[in-house]
Amino acid sequence: MGGVPLRARQRAAMVAVAQRPVVVLGVGARHLSGPVRDLLRNTNAPVLTTYRAKGLVPDAWPNNAGMVSGATMEAPILGAADLIVFIGMDTVELFPGTWPYPAPVASFAAWPEDSQYAPLAIETVGELEPMQEVLFDVADARLHAALLIGARDIAGGDCEAIV
Repeated sequence: MGGVPLRARQRAAMVAVAQRPVVVLGVGARHLSGPVRDLLRNTNAPVLTTYRAKGLVPDAWPNNAGMVSGATMEAPILGAADLIVFIGMDTVELFPGTWPYPAPVASFAAWPEDSQYAPLAIETVGELEPMQEVLFDVADARLHAALLIGARDIAGGDCEAIV
């Protein structure tokens, strides 16, 4: 890992140790339905969607954990997570309130999250389309492998990573 920047190694380490990741899909992931499905199809990671991302993960999939609203219905799933991954999430999609979950949150979105709704441990900002090869490595459709690849710095200035 000699050439990998420290912040990328820190993000990769956080993801690598996650045993109970949960994925939350938001409005920004809608145009990547194919790669999102490829990424999540064969994982055991529960997937929650906002009302604006409903349908990205088929209802029949065993890891479809329903919708996330910022209320209490998703509390058992998010409360048990040791890593929460937002993909295309905008916290404006959730009911206002205090984020009660202790797991670190990693966000991949086309915009910076400037609210304090959910404190982010990792924020990668940039167009998701150019990042899809990095985020959604379908050659190995395991969540951890895709996120480990996604945790590396993305060259070319297409996105900014903040730790």
